[in-house]
Formats: sequence, C-alpha cells, structure tokens
Amino acid sequence: MAIAVHADQERQLQLRFLAALREAAQRGEATPAQWARAQDRLLVNSGQPQMYGTQWIYRPDGTGGRLELLPVTEPDALDQRRAQVGLAVHGERAGLLRRRHLASLSAPVVPPVERPAA
Repeated sequence: MAIAVHADQERQLQLRFLAALREAAQRGEATPAQWARAQDRLLVNSGQPQMYGTQWIYRPDGTGGRLELLPVTEPDALDQRRAQVGLAVHGERAGLLRRRHLASLSAPVVPPVERPAA
C-alpha cells in the first residue's frame, strides 16, 4: 500500500499498483479504504480533485501552520463516498489529524542517543 501511494515520481508504476490494489481489495486481501487512499493520491498528483478526501497539505503560517484538505470532487457527497469504502466521516478524521498535528508541534524534540564507539 505504501509503495502505491508514495510512487509519486513513477506515474505508470503508480497506475499499476492502483490496479493491483483494486484487485486485491476485490479479493479481500486489501481494504477498499486502502485503494481509495491510493486513488486519491494519483488524482491529486495528476492535478485533479480527489474523490475520498484522504490527501492533505501542510500550509505554514504565523501560528505554527495548518493542515488543509486538498480539493475534493463534489464535496457535498464526500461522506457518502467515504462510507462506501469504509473511511470515517470526514469531520471526525479532520479533527483527529489536526489534534495529531498540534500534538506533534508541541512535543519536545528528543535528541538521538549517542552510543560510544566500539
């Protein structure tokens, strides 16, 4: 799944992964939600609005930045499409992502542990 979503520089490879992921979801070896995330990524990378609202962008601003949902086709039907593939209601997911983002901004930076040379 991660390869399918993050193969951004290899559009043809991403298309093949997406097709394989769709077949895997139909066989029950992947979830429809996994396929939806990969589909959204491909759409966004192609300059088109996403269908399932799974792709966000971080926009820095003077208050530490904000997360913003990338454009979505027919936003009024977003939650219906999300339900069809087993994704949570958009508002719930958005709240969770924003809380995680705020927590990561306030988390202390822990330096790596230095290990003595052997």
